[in-house]
Amino acid sequence: RKCSIRDVTSKEANKFFENNHIQGKCNSSINKALIFDDKIVSIASFSKSRFSKSYDYELIRFATKLNTIVVGGFSKLLKSFDKKGVLVSYADRRYSVGNVYEENGFKLSHITRPGYYYTKGGIRFNRQMFQKHKLENKLESFDKNLTEYENMIKNNYSRIWDCGQLVFTKEI
Repeated sequence: RKCSIRDVTSKEANKFFENNHIQGKCNSSINKALIFDDKIVSIASFSKSRFSKSYDYELIRFATKLNTIVVGGFSKLLKSFDKKGVLVSYADRRYSVGNVYEENGFKLSHITRPGYYYTKGGIRFNRQMFQKHKLENKLESFDKNLTEYENMIKNNYSRIWDCGQLVFTKEI
């Protein structure tokens, strides 16, 4: 209750997420922050839905400062998002069962199939960076007759699988 809400820039949000969210920064157009003692303690980032036209908006990231608890922070930031339509958000099943969504009126829409990432040299890369049509300009060695995966293995990348996503929606 002692926190105020302030819009923050993408640069501020990304710095916060790099330090406080397991997935790091994101691309978003609306960033709402909770401020306590002139410091950011929590941020929620929103944008137009990225993956489906079935939804109007997407809650892309939510994080609270490490080692900090902000009771009701998610709810307060969600209420500050003043758009109308269907909001979607995804919970990574490796880390979440989606309690915060259910506690705030979201409904479980569905569970996605497992997805994957690539890794090389201890760095994790999103698979969307390595779609086959993008590989020729990204890899040292590219063979158009090989699949995306075969080209990645040929270039010493490893593929790791996740556990899928919980997809939550809410009419706002």
